[in-house]
Amino acid sequence: MNCGKNIFAQSVRHFLEECGIPFEERGERCLHFPERGVCLILVPIDAFDIESDFDAPESDTIYLYEDRWVYRNDLMKKRILARLGVFRSLFARKCRIIDDSQIKADSRKNLKIKDFLELYHSYGDARCKYRYALEYDGDIVAVATFSSPRPMPRCTDEGSVIVYDSYEWVRYASLPDCRVIGGMGRLLKAFISDITVKNSKGRRPVEVMTYADLEWSAGEVYSRLGFKLVQKREPVEFLVNQETFERIASNKFEAKRESSQDFVKIKNLGSLKYLYQM
Repeated sequence: MNCGKNIFAQSVRHFLEECGIPFEERGERCLHFPERGVCLILVPIDAFDIESDFDAPESDTIYLYEDRWVYRNDLMKKRILARLGVFRSLFARKCRIIDDSQIKADSRKNLKIKDFLELYHSYGDARCKYRYALEYDGDIVAVATFSSPRPMPRCTDEGSVIVYDSYEWVRYASLPDCRVIGGMGRLLKAFISDITVKNSKGRRPVEVMTYADLEWSAGEVYSRLGFKLVQKREPVEFLVNQETFERIASNKFEAKRESSQDFVKIKNLGSLKYLYQM
């Protein structure tokens, strides 16, 4: 059942009030948090018009889609609180790096990297060759996954062409109520260390590319890790089930064989492509 834009907004406000977080209302769909300099833009699926209604204000901005709020409610609440400064901190240097094979071999670990991503990443798991986790006190607190390489020609400033082994950093997720300080950097270094060993016998130079989801950030963390912004990726279209609020990418919709009458079309905000070359 569609909860409607008013009930959606009311439920978000009620959650924030229960948590004792002060905010200012800037119109029907924008909540401003002056103590954090953050704006939360509410995106109802029954009044979706990203081009006319949701231009980002000049501040740190989160876009909260109604389907995300309903379908992944507990996760969204924790992610919002974390962006508003309500989280516990953990230093990545205190964690142990483990890969997927180590996790699978340990019968004591019920939560695998796949399970972690399904729980804590907005888009769940994805097929990847390289899979790493940070473990603290026996529990996984953050994970990162990377693709197999593809040969990718790149032009240099001098006009020549260099072919790189190009890997994609496909997923990163941490516990939504925990900020793992240095976690992304430590997992990236573990991956680079592994592929550097494998590429040591005269193979191509290496690059890593990734995308920043504009619903949650502009990718500043990738810039701090040494990535360069190279391109903006256009918004992707999804269909949202108006009963369950499940989000399905349009290019996968036909495989579901469901009636389009039960769905409403939306788009995400797109993403920013970042590139790291060695």
